[in-house]
Amino acid sequence: MVRAVDDRRPATVGRPRELVTRRGQTRVWRNIKAVCEKAGGKVTDVVRVSTYLADIADVEAVHRARREIFPDGDYPVATMFEVAKLGLPGLLLETEAMAVIGCS
Repeated sequence: MVRAVDDRRPATVGRPRELVTRRGQTRVWRNIKAVCEKAGGKVTDVVRVSTYLADIADVEAVHRARREIFPDGDYPVATMFEVAKLGLPGLLLETEAMAVIGCS
């Protein structure tokens, strides 16, 4: 299981929240992809994803980032949760992914 947190919070002043969330989710997916590859697999070996959002209104930003990683639309099973707050101040999202290396 990979737990990826985007702890590099970009300055959000003057930036649309959707853009900040999408960039954070894209970074998280790059991290998940790197971990899968380091283990001898690929990002398509991810079979389950849980995403925790500070604001459920950011769901479209998460979907856009996933479409970049899985352009063929073959997504892993996913659940999204809106939470009161995340582990670090200022975080907008946290993603947890489970992969079965070699399944794809």
